[in-house]
Amino acid sequence: MTTYVALLRGVNVGGHNRLAMADLRALLTDLGHSDPRTYLQSGNAVFSSDRTDADDIGRELAQRLSDDLDVTATVMIRTADELTAVAAANPYSEPADADPTKVHVAFLSAEPADPSVFDVEPDDYAPEELTPRDRVLYLHLPDGIGRSRLADDVSRRASDVDMTVRNWRTVARLLDLIASR
Repeated sequence: MTTYVALLRGVNVGGHNRLAMADLRALLTDLGHSDPRTYLQSGNAVFSSDRTDADDIGRELAQRLSDDLDVTATVMIRTADELTAVAAANPYSEPADADPTKVHVAFLSAEPADPSVFDVEPDDYAPEELTPRDRVLYLHLPDGIGRSRLADDVSRRASDVDMTVRNWRTVARLLDLIASR
């Protein structure tokens, strides 16, 4: 069995696209996955499955969310190993240790058609920082994501791929859920 992480984009934001995490867990079970656990109300789930195609799992989950629960969400699936690798490659581990709400990971559905879309001039955004890697962007936002010019610009630049962002506290908690299995 493979352990997966489901990252849903756009659920329970501002009272829209409401999804109870109990419904998400039930749907994952109904789809044949086992031991689903959720974190927060923002669409984070860890589960196990005999299935091996993460993209298919994500497409099927998104379709069933729409069909069964009238929830429209982009779903990104990563294996536990992939999330562990994301954590190990964090270039902002010191700031993440100091305040995990100031470091974020943007998970991409695919690499953008033009990889240079995330090339930014560091001085234009200082003290904010961006490091692109394989299907993820690491963001260090010392003043928070809410006031971040960099986060806003990055989300507009990635128009050909879907993206969902988690702060480092959430990434760490998902890793804890994986470790507790």
